[in-house]
Amino acid sequence: MRVEEGERKEQEILYEFVNVNKGLSIYEISKSLQWDVIETYNILKGLEKEGLIHIKASEKEEDELNKRVYPVEWIKLLPEDVKKALTSGKIR
Repeated sequence: MRVEEGERKEQEILYEFVNVNKGLSIYEISKSLQWDVIETYNILKGLEKEGLIHIKASEKEEDELNKRVYPVEWIKLLPEDVKKALTSGKIR
């Protein structure tokens, strides 16, 4: 499935926002960006599926929109061979 250019731009904006504002709820993110909360939720779920973010619920919170959003650590996004080279000290 091909992601349209407008949707890709929204994903980029949202991903950058999450990287700067770690731990906000889905609801807080949508209000901060002045986006529709359901659209924000759907884009975040797509980013989670791509492995770029984590959406975590607290033990007390069951509401989907109150789940907290965190970026994946940058090192986890690297290819395995690059990770190995970094951890072995072979890259200067």
